[in-house]
Amino acid sequence: AFYYDKKTNTDETISDVIAELQEREFLKDGDVVINTAAMPVIENRKTNAIKISTVGE
Repeated sequence: AFYYDKKTNTDETISDVIAELQEREFLKDGDVVINTAAMPVIENRKTNAIKISTVGE
């Protein structure tokens, strides 16, 4: 686990987290990731969005 506190937009946050997990070798190209988020990010609300991503696409 790691702490992420940048308050940007959801897509940038997801990209940053995936990049960090790739650097730590937890993810590799082709892995499917399910991201949950609260939108808008800056309001610190409860989870209200899901995005499915394929690493490397």
